[in-house]
Amino acid sequence: MPVYKAQMTIMTGCALDEDKYYVSVINDEIDFEIECCQMVLYDFKSDSWQENHNNMDWRAESIAVQHVAHQWTFFAINSEGMIEAYSNGHVQYDEIKDAGMHKSHVFYGSINRIRSIENQLFACGSRGQIYRKTHDQWLHFDHGLLMQKYDITKVDKALLLDLDHQDSLLDIYDINMVNGEFYACGTHNQGGFIATYRDNTWNKILNVDDCLLSITKCPNGKDLIVCGDYGELYKGNAQDGFQKIILNGLTFYESAFYQHDLYFASTRGVFIYQENADFKRVEDIPEVEINHIEQKGNVLWAVSFKHIFRFDGEKWVQIIHPFNDE
Repeated sequence: MPVYKAQMTIMTGCALDEDKYYVSVINDEIDFEIECCQMVLYDFKSDSWQENHNNMDWRAESIAVQHVAHQWTFFAINSEGMIEAYSNGHVQYDEIKDAGMHKSHVFYGSINRIRSIENQLFACGSRGQIYRKTHDQWLHFDHGLLMQKYDITKVDKALLLDLDHQDSLLDIYDINMVNGEFYACGTHNQGGFIATYRDNTWNKILNVDDCLLSITKCPNGKDLIVCGDYGELYKGNAQDGFQKIILNGLTFYESAFYQHDLYFASTRGVFIYQENADFKRVEDIPEVEINHIEQKGNVLWAVSFKHIFRFDGEKWVQIIHPFNDE
């Protein structure tokens, strides 16, 4: 009698190198409202999925990785600002005390992403939150963007019934550093923005129509690519300005440069942009939602909710979690 295996969904992930990818997965039969996940490392050379450990009371929202003294450390963060550092079989926990929505009736809100920038950890989230890990503390790095804390006890009950009312929003979805300068992107009310950090404060340098989701360094070391909803794509920098390229109605979650071409993770698979050519969909990837795309060495990784895809410059390989192999 065959053993029943529930399908697994990949929630987030991060590449270590050309052969290893670390992911957070959840069991499809567990209520999504239950905060739990399983941390798994995929090894391409051995074609194996190595279960690291289970988290029974929280779910990873974003993952970053650092390689120090020949040792990998994975940092997984949840929406409440709890951080798990996993290295060589050992787990340590940390917390961004100001982050999250469920610690008090007064709060800033959820965390969207954790990033390692030049081996220093950063995190960003709602209401303009940006944090930097300094020594043993997570400190605010968001002057100029951070909104006041939201006080749930002071909400006008009449507004809860007003379907047209919208609270002021300022969500940070990514932070990165290009040419020694920090950039952030996100959404402010109904539009998106790019901000840069100068003289100890953040200043918006570009306001756009739609939400912006990720920042990628260009190979020239000077420019950045910022992409987001409805095909919004910008290339440039704070000094020279940004060029806008309208694509189509798709959402582009992330981008990555690989062998001089620019690839995008989108709602309809992976797209490629080659210089002096049109955007086109990569036909070797199914037309499914791709949430992450990342270059490591000579390999390009792309991740959907059910699969990992690996490109070595010649062919794409589709990698399926054993529980999803029908």
